[in-house]
Amino acid sequence: MAVDPDPFFVTFRDRDSGRGVPLITLELANGIRSVTDSAGTAAFSDPAFLGREVFVAVSGPGYRYPEQHGGRPGLILTPLAGARMELFVERIQPAERLYRITGQGIYRDSLAAGLTAPIRKPQWNAGVVGQDSAIALPYRGRIIWFWGDTLGAAADNLHVTGAVSALPGPYSNPAAAGATMPAAEVGSPAVGIDLDYFEDERGFVKPLCPFPGPGRIWLDWVVALTDPNGGEQLLARYSRVIGLDQVAEQGFALFDDAACEFRRLRHWPAPPGASHRVDHPLLVTAGTRRYFLFTARFGFRLVPADLGSLLDSECRESFGPVFESASADGGAPSAGPSGGTLHRWRKGVPAADFDHQQQLIAAGRLSPDQAWLRPTDFETGEPIAIYPGSIAWNAWLRRWVLIAQGNLGEVWFGCADSPVGPWVYCRKIADHDRYTFYNPVHHPFFDQDGGRTIFFEGTFTNWFTDSVPKVPRYDYNQILYRLRLDRPELVLPVPVYRRRCRGGKASACRTLTEPAPAHRAEPIGGIAFFALPENRPGAGLVPVYAHPDGLRPGTSEAPQPPSAPRHPPLFWALPADPPGLDQAVTGPWRCEAHTDDGRRLPFSFRLDAASRTPRLSFEEPFLKAVKVTVSNRRLRLDLDFFGGRYRLEADLNSRGMHGRWRSEETGEAGTWDGVRVDLIGLQLRSPALVPLFEYRFSDSRPPIYSTHPDLAAAGARRSERPLCRVWRNPLPRFLPDLELRPAASNQDPDQADSS
Repeated sequence: MAVDPDPFFVTFRDRDSGRGVPLITLELANGIRSVTDSAGTAAFSDPAFLGREVFVAVSGPGYRYPEQHGGRPGLILTPLAGARMELFVERIQPAERLYRITGQGIYRDSLAAGLTAPIRKPQWNAGVVGQDSAIALPYRGRIIWFWGDTLGAAADNLHVTGAVSALPGPYSNPAAAGATMPAAEVGSPAVGIDLDYFEDERGFVKPLCPFPGPGRIWLDWVVALTDPNGGEQLLARYSRVIGLDQVAEQGFALFDDAACEFRRLRHWPAPPGASHRVDHPLLVTAGTRRYFLFTARFGFRLVPADLGSLLDSECRESFGPVFESASADGGAPSAGPSGGTLHRWRKGVPAADFDHQQQLIAAGRLSPDQAWLRPTDFETGEPIAIYPGSIAWNAWLRRWVLIAQGNLGEVWFGCADSPVGPWVYCRKIADHDRYTFYNPVHHPFFDQDGGRTIFFEGTFTNWFTDSVPKVPRYDYNQILYRLRLDRPELVLPVPVYRRRCRGGKASACRTLTEPAPAHRAEPIGGIAFFALPENRPGAGLVPVYAHPDGLRPGTSEAPQPPSAPRHPPLFWALPADPPGLDQAVTGPWRCEAHTDDGRRLPFSFRLDAASRTPRLSFEEPFLKAVKVTVSNRRLRLDLDFFGGRYRLEADLNSRGMHGRWRSEETGEAGTWDGVRVDLIGLQLRSPALVPLFEYRFSDSRPPIYSTHPDLAAAGARRSERPLCRVWRNPLPRFLPDLELRPAASNQDPDQADSS
């Protein structure tokens, strides 16, 4: 009987971080596929291909392989039995994929290659094959985890699964960690999560909500409360679901730590139209009182942080616009003290979520400029439909951060001064091609470097997609990502507010770098515009300072104007005049060439057009620039591609390059485009950029700053030239609740109340 030879192993590493990349697919010409495990390793074991020269196509969501063969990313290699090979891929999205948290065979191929896994149970843990939608929170000195439906090899648990793990700290097995990832990450959540599941007598995960009745049980949310003895107890709200969308029952349950399961506290038949929504409540303070803030689908609800209030629907307050009339036509929205639409917390009304806002606009009860939610793609300036996976305070940004779910496999990032907003400019941070990635959640207890690095996970599956095959072992499981907030793509505009002066008039500006205590809070008269945060400088940006006589911009060359006080800028902006051609195109570029038959070739280069002779250097070793010309807002590039000569031409504008390419030898042709990917290049592409003008009065009134070139202000004279360029405010009548502050348990207590 023939014995199969040892497999051939390939490990793909992230070119920037050096760690293995999960979910990279290697495909042979006959369609046989291998997928890298959580350490980035994949095994080839088909003896027919061992020892033969083969082409291997390489793909993976959010990453690209830099080499091409026949127009497809990949390489030709000769796999040998028992041999190992390491290759590098480039990340083309801000979020870095780390590992699969749940399921079977998390480090399957790495173990077969003789590597040591960084977790205790890398192959099989409590019989879990797949798990849906995580809820996790610190509890009694550990992290406690809950999931929805859990798939096993022979049976499923549809009544909630749970586990515990250690809080971040010194890692217990640094030698194992170093075997599969950089040693600098030892002690980090990036290493791995050792889950200790609550198991039954068979060794399979036990049902934590064994409530009698049909259907499945899903947890809506879980919070940690102080029990009568001063300790901690867990309260959950649950839904009983028939099929996948009919909610038949809802209720509350308390966790029994001795039995390791929930005990039903109250339950009731679900009202018509009830839905299940996963939520991750925030612990916040307003004044001297602590509350839980619920944020599912931007339907903000505030409840005092005690058991009695959570069980009593009369204690809940919802945030939204206030209308003058409840008649059939609804009347007009009430005006707030700053002249905008009045938004406030009210009892006895349902939460006005994003869908409800859109319905009000469609019905004519609300105009678009009276909205309170306007998520916008920073790249395109277009409104986007996203829903919070989670919102959390971030100590490094000194603002609230949003991890949100978009279309199919999209994950979005945003930041705001209040957990209720304004949620405006957002950036897509991860995509999963045609796969679904839903219910993403940021885990603040994993934050590192003072909040500079955050971690989020979500459910990866082929559900809700058309004709997309399952990815073995990954499908219907949780994948963890790391996001470094100091990346240039994540420098997003934040509000600059009008400060209300004596007499109630709004004039000078201020920003919020943190929630201000009530005794130091300054009256705010509304949002004037958006600008870049005061702590995110960058080459080519202009600092703007608060001066007793008004705003004073510096320059890129001399950031601190002589008349400005010696303190940090109020905000950063773009110069008043668009950059010249040399400045606009000098920097790193990410490009892609397209053929008529749909093939794509990604490539990157750095262009220096400021010197007398333009210079261009490619990142890809198989590309070489022969001649570069930049003139009349047009780039002409002659290059060598695997010995063949090609000419690329493109028109240049603030949003990038677009043009055509042609082979000088074969005549083959197509299109190509590119975008500049450094900080200033990312900002220049924004279609929401507008000039900021100063309006001065002849008397002692302070100046007004506006993005309107013809502001109707009696007695005011506009400056001839704008001060700088900032970002449009698409929510002119919205003022968020700026009194909500992070409570100590949401982050390091030393950082929560340092305002």
